[in-house]
Amino acid sequence: MPGTQRPKCWVPLVLMLLIPFFSSTLLSASYAFSDSGSCQIQGAECGSVLSPQGEQLYCGTCPASQQCVANRCETKCAPSQTGEGDFDDLFAWIPTQVSSEDWSESDFPVTPNLLQKPETYPDFPFTSETDFSYKSLLLQTGNTATTVPYSIALKFIPDDQGPDHQSVFNSEALSIDLVQNQIQVTTRGASGQAGLIADQAQIFTKSCNQLMVDITETSMAVYLNGSVKQIPLEAGQLQAMKGSMQIGPWQGKTWDIRIFNKVLSPEQKNTIGSDCHAQKIKTSPWEGYDEYLCSVYICIWWPRGVTDTSHESFQYQTNAHDMTWEHNVLKTGMYKHGNIREELQKPRDIQMTEGYRKSWVSRFNEQNPWGNYVLHENFHAFQKRAGGGSKFLLESSANWGGYSMRPGTDNNSLLGMYTLQPHLPLYTTQSSPIAEGIIDAYKGGHQYGAGIFHYYLSEFVVNQKIIGFVFNDPRRFSSPAAAMYDYLQAAGYDMRDIFSEFAARTTTWDYGFRSPGWIAAEESSYRRMVRSNPSDNPWPEEEIDNKISVAYDQSGTGNQWTPVPSRYKPGPWSWNAYQITVTEAASFSAKFKASEGNPAGAEFRSTLVRFRPDTGERTYTNLIPGDDAQVLEARVMAQPGDS
Repeated sequence: MPGTQRPKCWVPLVLMLLIPFFSSTLLSASYAFSDSGSCQIQGAECGSVLSPQGEQLYCGTCPASQQCVANRCETKCAPSQTGEGDFDDLFAWIPTQVSSEDWSESDFPVTPNLLQKPETYPDFPFTSETDFSYKSLLLQTGNTATTVPYSIALKFIPDDQGPDHQSVFNSEALSIDLVQNQIQVTTRGASGQAGLIADQAQIFTKSCNQLMVDITETSMAVYLNGSVKQIPLEAGQLQAMKGSMQIGPWQGKTWDIRIFNKVLSPEQKNTIGSDCHAQKIKTSPWEGYDEYLCSVYICIWWPRGVTDTSHESFQYQTNAHDMTWEHNVLKTGMYKHGNIREELQKPRDIQMTEGYRKSWVSRFNEQNPWGNYVLHENFHAFQKRAGGGSKFLLESSANWGGYSMRPGTDNNSLLGMYTLQPHLPLYTTQSSPIAEGIIDAYKGGHQYGAGIFHYYLSEFVVNQKIIGFVFNDPRRFSSPAAAMYDYLQAAGYDMRDIFSEFAARTTTWDYGFRSPGWIAAEESSYRRMVRSNPSDNPWPEEEIDNKISVAYDQSGTGNQWTPVPSRYKPGPWSWNAYQITVTEAASFSAKFKASEGNPAGAEFRSTLVRFRPDTGERTYTNLIPGDDAQVLEARVMAQPGDS
C-alpha cells in the first residue's frame, strides 16, 4: 500500500505482533494512556508539577543540603551562579528561572498555583518555567516584615498579545501592574496610596526588562532598564512589606524576584540589571562584539553596525536559544545530575560570529522559525555536555529534541524510515548487520525516526526527564534501551507493554490532536524514500512502505495458521501489522502462536485495533493466552465500514 494513500484508507482490524525480550504478565492495551498522576511518573523529586489531567501535584522538599532545581534535588548553588549583582540583606528571593522556592536565608514558604493550559498546537508548544500565563506564586512571610526603606527587583518580558491591564506583583503594601504596556507601581498605607507610571523607558517584548523599586520614608523611585522616575510619598501612603505577596498570573515571563531590606546603590542596580540595561553596559566577552540581547538564560553578542542580519533575527535568536537551553537542560535534565552548578553558572553567552550570522542567524525570524533540523543539531551540543552516548541514542534523542519542541512537523523526512519499516529492531543504525535488500537500504534513517518512541515515552507515559536519565546512566554507550527499561520500571511501567501500546497507536497514528502532523511527517518520509529509490533497479513501492505486512479481505486467513512472511520477520523490539477489510458484520477471532524454534526467553505482545472511520474511534484489545499456553487469542465484533 503506497504510504501517500495509507492515512486515508485504514480498515478496522489491525493485528500487532511484537517480540520484546523477556516474559511478563500481559497488561491492558490502554496502559500508556493510564493515569500518570504521580510525582515519580512526572519525574519530580520536589516542588510542584501539573499532571496531564490538570491536577497540581505537590512533590515535597529537598534535604537541607540541597535545593529544588527544575523539580530535582540538587546541591546548593551559590547566588552568583544564578544571577548577577547584590545578594546581601535579602528579605526574600525567588529565582523562578530555576526554582519556585525562596532561596534567601528567610526561607519563606512559596505556594505555586499551576493552571491547566488549553490543548492547542502552536508552532512551539514548549512553555517556559518563567512564563506566568498559566501559573502564579504566593510568597507568605507571615508577621515577618521588611520595614522602610526597602527595594524590590525583578526581571520580566511581557507577551505583546496580552491584555491591557495585568497584575505582575501584588501585596498589601505595594503592587506592580502592566497597564497598556507600561509599568504602574502603587504603594498603599493606612490613610491613602500613591501611584507612579514608569513611562521613562521602553519596555522590550523580545528581550529582558529590569524593574527596581526603592521605597523610603519620603519617596518612591522606579528604575526601568536603567532609567529612573521618582515621586514623593507621605507617611500614610506606605507601610512595611509583610504577609502574602502574589506573583502573577499574567501573560509574560517573570524571574529573579528579590526583595531587599535596604535601598540599593546605583552601582548595585546597574550590576543586577546589566542584562537589560538600555545603554548596554555589559562588558563584552569578545573584542569587537559590543551589541547584545539577553533573555532569561542566554545572552547573544554581535558586532556593532552589522547590516547583513536584521534586528528581528537577532531578537528571534535570543528567544530561540533561550528556549532550547531551558528545555534541554532543565526540562530534559541533559546535564550531569548532582552538578547543576556548572550549567547554571553565568555568563551564558553565545557569539554570533560572521559565518554563523550570515549563514544561519539571518535566515530565521518569527515568520521563518527554527525547524526540526536546527533543533536536532542544537540538541547534539547538550548531549556532549551530558557525557555522550551510543550512535543510536545520540541521533534518536536529537530527533526527539526537535519532536518535543515542535511535534509532528512535516519537514522531518526520516520518521518513516522507522515507522514504515517496523520489523527492524528499535535500536537499528546504519551500521547494524542487516542485509535484507530494501530494509538495509533505508536503515540509516532508522535511528533518527526512532525518536518517535522517545517522544511517546516523554509525552504519553512518563516525562521528558527520561532522556536526561538515560544520558546519566553508564549504559548510554552500550545499551541505552536497558536504561529506559529501568526508568520505566521505577515509574511502575513495563516497557514491553508500553512498546506494544506504542506500536498499536503508531501504526494507526492515534496521537490525538497531534496525529495530523505525524501523518504529514511520515508521508514526507515516504516521498524521500521514493526519491532515493534506484532508477536502474527500483524497489516496488509497496516494499518501500511495508508498514502493513499483509492485507486480508473479510475471510482473513480462513482459520488457517499462516506464518509471518519471511521478509518481515521482526527482530527484538519490533513489530508486524496485519490488516483486514470488513464488508459484513461479523465476530472476528484473532489467534497467534509463537514458533517452537524461537530462542528461549522470547515473548510476544499482540494487540487488536478496531477503527471506526465515521467517528475516528479506536478500540484496543490485547490477545490473551488461550487453551494452549503458546496461543494468544482475542475476539471482536466489527461492522461494515469498520477498519
